[in-house]
Amino acid sequence: MPVLSLAKNKRLSTYLNWWAFIGLSLFILTVPTPTDLLPHPAHYFSSFIENIIQWVGVNVLCLSEPYSYQLSSDSTGLYIHLLLLLALSALLAIGLINSLKKQLSNIPIQQFLVVLMSYYLAYQLLKYGVDKVFKHQFYLPEPNTLYTPLGQASPDLLYWSTMGISYKYSVFAGLLEVVPACFLLFRKTRVLGALISIAVMLNVFMINIGFNLSVKLFSAVLLVLSIGIVLPHCRAIYAFFVLQKPQQLNLKNSYPKEAKGRKIYALAKAIVISLILLEVFWGYFKINNFNDDRVERPFLHGAYELVAFKKNNKEEFLDWNNKNLWKRVFIHRKGYFIVQYMDDRLRDYKLTYNLDQQLLFLNEKWMLKYEISQRDETTFFRLNGIVEGDTLQVTTKSLNWQQLPAVQNDCFWTIDAYR
Repeated sequence: MPVLSLAKNKRLSTYLNWWAFIGLSLFILTVPTPTDLLPHPAHYFSSFIENIIQWVGVNVLCLSEPYSYQLSSDSTGLYIHLLLLLALSALLAIGLINSLKKQLSNIPIQQFLVVLMSYYLAYQLLKYGVDKVFKHQFYLPEPNTLYTPLGQASPDLLYWSTMGISYKYSVFAGLLEVVPACFLLFRKTRVLGALISIAVMLNVFMINIGFNLSVKLFSAVLLVLSIGIVLPHCRAIYAFFVLQKPQQLNLKNSYPKEAKGRKIYALAKAIVISLILLEVFWGYFKINNFNDDRVERPFLHGAYELVAFKKNNKEEFLDWNNKNLWKRVFIHRKGYFIVQYMDDRLRDYKLTYNLDQQLLFLNEKWMLKYEISQRDETTFFRLNGIVEGDTLQVTTKSLNWQQLPAVQNDCFWTIDAYR
């Protein structure tokens, strides 16, 4: 990492910069990243890496199985993988420098490392930022979430739902990531982009800690990269902001001196930036979804309240103390049939439709025939069939969940509006 250039020992600084460069390169190539257009190398050999992680966990670290050795967010396997990368890249850096010392002496590795960190960080910030701007990361809460009692919701669900309610703040939070990402792509604005990124990623990291979101390790890596880009300039930044002395950042570049080389460099940079932008935006153009809040929901999507309930041909009275009695039914946009019981427990089933025969299939095991009727502005949703061995006859009515106070995304400038 460029911080290592601050070391007084030039040889040590070279070793450490090569270690950081190799380590980050291996991290980018081996940690799976969801992509829409360009294939990620890790998808082709992640199973091989996971087998190594499993072996190291059991035979070297003496971890007790079962544990998650997959390369997923905050898994034990991802932590082990990061440790292995640090060790492997250190060995590779030592071996590379000792065997090719003369050939590597003219390579500006610190500058290459800064560029690699900047472009990777810019891609991730753009990816997450645009996801927020288009409301794909923090989407509008589903009806089942809105009808879940506050005390029974997990901290991560509460945070996700709160963010998803506000379109304005989601766009704002996304732009806070998009702007520094754009700055990071260009040498003259790179330090400014990294400074903004430090603030943004520190906030993201603390959100992940405070609300127990499962991207703690990855957000920590992005925070370290942001700091690494700034560190070579920390003395000048300190002198300018604290000592109030005029400073000029030492923005080294390795541009080719000849005109042809400069053209090739500019073309390569344009191609890389274009690929980053194409990968970031391709998925949204493919599905034509630039505001997920306005996307049409599936058939029957919504919340339904129990009106009548028969189980095995026996009428069940609407008793709040009957914990096994249905209270509400939800049709989730991702294809789930969710039952809320009287004690507010939730049970979800994978849902598929047969619209021609008016049938719902739950977990591909049970079948319910549905009927829909309309009375005034209320939709009645009747279900008949067998679920988990019980014959059910259920009548529900639709709930206008869009009118709940939580999803009224209003903004009042005076307290008079609340009265």
